[in-house]
Amino acid sequence: MRRFKLLSFPDLEIQENRHTPPVLIEATRQEGGEEYWVFYNTTRFSGKKLMVHPGGTFQSRDNGVYDILVWAGQGEYGGFEVEGQNPDLDELLICHERAVQPLEVRNTGREDLVIFKFFGPDINPDVPMLPRYAG
Repeated sequence: MRRFKLLSFPDLEIQENRHTPPVLIEATRQEGGEEYWVFYNTTRFSGKKLMVHPGGTFQSRDNGVYDILVWAGQGEYGGFEVEGQNPDLDELLICHERAVQPLEVRNTGREDLVIFKFFGPDINPDVPMLPRYAG
């Protein structure tokens, strides 16, 4: 007869220790849009959500190479046409050389241009870290 060992979850405060709601990045706030940390609490990877308002422009500058996914809206990213939900225009890889220089993002549509930026290991050492909750 096989016996099963009951596994206990090591973090009983998972909601408090792992939930990462969007965090506005005040330093990047501009008239045309804003950025939020959406993947954080580790330096192994990180991510931002960029929102550029209709008719607006946003000067983007980051610490290194990243990939973008255009979730909604349409516009231009560093001179390249982008459009959410269009498989031909909804992804770009931004090389290190372009990422560390100011890059203009323009919304040419009538709705918010929503872009997710995905960063690899150690690109954003300033990523927010959650304080450990100890019930």
